Amino acid sequence: TQSMRQQMLQVDVVTYGAAITACEKGQQWLKGVLALFQMRLRGIRSNVVTTSAGISSCSSCTQWQQALQLMRQIRQEGLRLVAVMRNAACSALGEAFRWAEAMQALEMSKDVVSAAVGISACDR
Repeated sequence: TQSMRQQMLQVDVVTYGAAITACEKGQQWLKGVLALFQMRLRGIRSNVVTTSAGISSCSSCTQWQQALQLMRQIRQEGLRLVAVMRNAACSALGEAFRWAEAMQALEMSKDVVSAAVGISACDR
């Protein structure tokens, strides 16, 4: 029936999370960012998983500017930046030889993994 088809086609944050993660794995950063944007247009609030995957997809393709932009949007939306988000952005910044920005991305991190990512970023 039509109502069953509509229910099967409804997307939510989990669906978007899977799609954005697939974009990350396939190094399709732009499609991942567009999926995050589309979520907002549909009124679906992003979460740690979807946003981390978006930042990671940007980072894996050295799109550090976009990774930082996503971090800014997270702050504006009132979401908490978690270590995995900062680490992904820091990694992209390190690949682009943007050491000062890499250290700023990790400024508030207090975990060992983040410190190692920061050191690695400066080592490039």
